[in-house]
Amino acid sequence: MVGRSTDRVLEKMRANLDRGAFYEAQQMLKTVYFRYRSRRLYQESYDVLEDGACLQLRQGQVTCGVELGRLLVDAYASDAVPADKAAVARLYRILDALPCDPGTATQQTYAEEATRMVLATLKWARKQGADVAAAELHDWLARYLWEGQGVAALAAASVHWAHGRDPEAFASALVEASRQGGPTEEDLFLARAVLQVLAAGTPKQRTARTAHVRRLLLAYENLRGGGMPDTPLAHYTGLVPKAVRCGELGLVRLLRRYYAAALARDPALGALADRLEGACFGVAQPGLGGMLGDMMQALLAGEDDGS
Repeated sequence: MVGRSTDRVLEKMRANLDRGAFYEAQQMLKTVYFRYRSRRLYQESYDVLEDGACLQLRQGQVTCGVELGRLLVDAYASDAVPADKAAVARLYRILDALPCDPGTATQQTYAEEATRMVLATLKWARKQGADVAAAELHDWLARYLWEGQGVAALAAASVHWAHGRDPEAFASALVEASRQGGPTEEDLFLARAVLQVLAAGTPKQRTARTAHVRRLLLAYENLRGGGMPDTPLAHYTGLVPKAVRCGELGLVRLLRRYYAAALARDPALGALADRLEGACFGVAQPGLGGMLGDMMQALLAGEDDGS
């Protein structure tokens, strides 16, 4: 009986969407959702949000679709739904319905809405202890940002790849960015990426972080068709993960002093090196400034809320 009722609501919603009555469709669906909640029909309430979000997104109504998607995440959090395969798959169906129009003016809006949805989902997943699901969500968002905006979105995508589980995809993006940026930029892209990966964990995750870096650099070299660039900054980039893996804070700092001139090419590198010391060795650190710092602070705030 409830299933038929949901089907009727969705049919009415489709009719409203087809005639451009997007607001009416949204309000109708939210009314039904809250009605299900009041009757404790939780699975049905999840179904109607998922289906409604996908319908709105396929009509290009991204703000409405993401609103429904975030309402579903809020419901998961309120109901303490475990981040199991079925629950996460429901959210991926919504995320995968997000439009992606590379090279268009609207893609920035799509990217912002996708980020809002994923950050909300990450907060719920972490609270449920679903570290693997959280890492895969980071990878999903990084890919979406990269596919939609390319090198222009690399800074934002890198923050998420650094927290993900797909260093091969990260390496592919770095190779493409290096091709576009030219040889003088290649070592900068690599250094930022390696420091971000090392700075994305905790002292207990030091071994895992350095293993992630090894996979990233190996994939990069394979895709590049050769070894690392032969520059002082690239030498630092190759040496610092080894010092971290050995647990040698003194050596990490020695390398930083020795390669200070190379690191000075980009102020963000010094800030990331500070964060590396905090993440890998528990050293108190100053704040990370700039756009990259803003993105990382927002991400870390979400992690703290979800812990």
